[in-house]
Amino acid sequence: MNNIPAKKSLGQNFLKDESILQRIANSISVSQNDLILEIGPGKGALTKYLIQKGCAYPCFCKPEDLEETRNKQEVAKERTGYYGVWSKCRHIPVVEAVEKIKNGESYIIRFKSPRKSRKENKTS
Repeated sequence: MNNIPAKKSLGQNFLKDESILQRIANSISVSQNDLILEIGPGKGALTKYLIQKGCAYPCFCKPEDLEETRNKQEVAKERTGYYGVWSKCRHIPVVEAVEKIKNGESYIIRFKSPRKSRKENKTS
């Protein structure tokens, strides 16, 4: 973890104990339609465990890729965003993602959202 200090005056407490983080991750039971978010000003300590559980993944999309996706969604009158079938990087094999990271490709961590769009959820 980087050296961002927690500020007691702001009520910040950053969880650092790896055994507790592992226990939290192991206690999470998720299905493919669950939405998982790690919220807060912390350092994302739980993120690596959520990636291991398949709740999050590295995304290598560039701004122009996201713009193209948004344009397609607008034409299709779909809710805009990076979710479900629109999330190109969601199913990249771990080996391929690791290679991209080692090669210095830029990425962010995305948490998986439900696979269905709102339209699909209404008709199911």
